[in-house]
Amino acid sequence: MTISQTGPRRALVVGATGIAGRTVCRQLADQGWQTYGLSRSGSLEIPGVTSIKADLLVPELLADAVS
Repeated sequence: MTISQTGPRRALVVGATGIAGRTVCRQLADQGWQTYGLSRSGSLEIPGVTSIKADLLVPELLADAVS
């Protein structure tokens, strides 16, 4: 299967401060993806990853965070 894409590759990683989330963020950033890491604390410090502070259980705050 081939996926054709024009423009930057973007990824939103939910749970970015967890063990798996951090690993996925690092790998995506290393591969050139425009990467956003979502967490409740917003304390993600990985080069090439934009940290987003939001809680999935508060939809109105989540909408603001990812807009």
